[in-house]
Amino acid sequence: MRQALVAVAGLFLLAAPCAAGLFSPGDDATVGVDVAWWTPELDTQIKITDDLEGTDLSLERDLGIEDEDIPWASLWFQFNPKNRLTFSGFNVAYEGDKVLGESIIFSDSTYDLDARVESEFDLGVYDLEYMHMFGDPGAVRFGLLFGVKVFDIQTSVAGVESTTGLYEETEESIVFPVPVAGAVVKLVFGDIFSITAKGSGLGAGSDQIFYDASALAGLDTKHIGIMGGYRIMKLDVEADDDFVDIEISGPAAVVSLRF
Repeated sequence: MRQALVAVAGLFLLAAPCAAGLFSPGDDATVGVDVAWWTPELDTQIKITDDLEGTDLSLERDLGIEDEDIPWASLWFQFNPKNRLTFSGFNVAYEGDKVLGESIIFSDSTYDLDARVESEFDLGVYDLEYMHMFGDPGAVRFGLLFGVKVFDIQTSVAGVESTTGLYEETEESIVFPVPVAGAVVKLVFGDIFSITAKGSGLGAGSDQIFYDASALAGLDTKHIGIMGGYRIMKLDVEADDDFVDIEISGPAAVVSLRF
């Protein structure tokens, strides 16, 4: 699944300049590519149950997972000043190596106190989003957005398993789509300086919560934009006795090119 999504993203990026050439002079249509760098902190709680009752784990505290910078990219088609379709995504691989401070159970494997475990947490997030802006272009604009996010999560823990005495690696993975809706507010000052606040999410009771919000400010001209700000993303999903609670938040910088 991940390879297919990455391939689709690559094809979209390669097609951007060609698609821009299809628009005749004077058309409102625009193709843009955003390249961003995110330096967030990771905050997680997970529990995976199989034949045994899993342990409530913090990947950072219990498994030594360390923060990683996240590059992400977006390709968007602006059909006119009011309508835009965007495809974006990122993939990040976290790694940990730690001597356990307590015994843990992950899926159907048990690792004892003082055992050394190596862990990986791979997170891919891919978006397809439609946004509609209301009113005429001006100093203040408001819009609504709808779309779907696809999450690709893979977690593995490796070490000497206590019941077998052998070095084993246990892996769990999940791929699932989440429909989202949200809003965007854009303030423009002097034609080239802008502030954009954007948020989308889904709440399906207490067992499924997701949101992705950002605030960016900077220069925004006809052909290039350079902005900085903050982004926070949270996913909290429960199923039976298992759960995944992920929060990623921190500063972000974005360069936007328009064709």
